[in-house]
Amino acid sequence: MIAFLDGPAAGVRLQLRLAPMFLRVVTRNRDHSNMWDALDQPGDEPRRGETCFVYVLKAMPTRYFIRCSPPSAGGAFMSGEYVHLTERVPLASLRDNESWREWLRDNEQRLLPEWARAMKGGAS
Repeated sequence: MIAFLDGPAAGVRLQLRLAPMFLRVVTRNRDHSNMWDALDQPGDEPRRGETCFVYVLKAMPTRYFIRCSPPSAGGAFMSGEYVHLTERVPLASLRDNESWREWLRDNEQRLLPEWARAMKGGAS
């Protein structure tokens, strides 16, 4: 299960199949009270009326498996914790997948958490 530790989605838990380093999280309610989702799949895009927030993986995630019926409901899922990225991300970068990928290319190294840098062998 993915847990969001702070920011607008604090306390929210979602069952996701992927746990990217930087994750767009969306809500449909203006008061952010419920109705949360995450854009964890490569083709996921925010829908009209959804508000986007960016979260960063706090530590290396783990994978778990659920076996159920029908089999398509089960499978591999991720477990991990995310913290809110307070840096402002341009709205166009949040809402368009190609712009999101470009924003990630331009900012990933600068915003990469220390634990991830250490795993890549680039700890400072």
